[in-house]
Amino acid sequence: MAPSACSRSRSPCDTLILDEGGVYDPTSINDRLLLGLKGTMSEAELHVIKGRLRGGILNKVRRGEYRCTLPTGLIYDQSGNVTLDPDTQIRGTIIHFFDTFARVGLACQTVKAFRKESLLFPSRLRNSETTVFRPLTASTAIRVLNNPRYAGAYAYGRRRY
Repeated sequence: MAPSACSRSRSPCDTLILDEGGVYDPTSINDRLLLGLKGTMSEAELHVIKGRLRGGILNKVRRGEYRCTLPTGLIYDQSGNVTLDPDTQIRGTIIHFFDTFARVGLACQTVKAFRKESLLFPSRLRNSETTVFRPLTASTAIRVLNNPRYAGAYAYGRRRY
């Protein structure tokens, strides 16, 4: 009687694992231990690399050199300084937004005033320099009012990922 697939010394499919360091049999305890150790070391190495990358970003942030995405109406010039968008329609709409908020005092009232005047608010498409004009929403108004970049402040780390 032939031995069953389960009683053989190798796996039922005779599977081997190959990498640059050698060939490993998952049914061998020594090979499994070695593979487990290699996997653990790989995870630790990834953790160290991520930490170094994060440290590099934080060093740039401390020096004020980290270039993050700017809100609509602000751009980086050729020398890397933050300036107002050269588009007069975008600049005018942002100025009108803050003037309206100063007059009415609430984000919802600012949205209502924009709708009453049939004004659209500029919005930069994600990962693009293209700006589109859309109806102003309450969430957009609150996001603009809470953005420190409009006040001229350099901020990093307001969100956790």
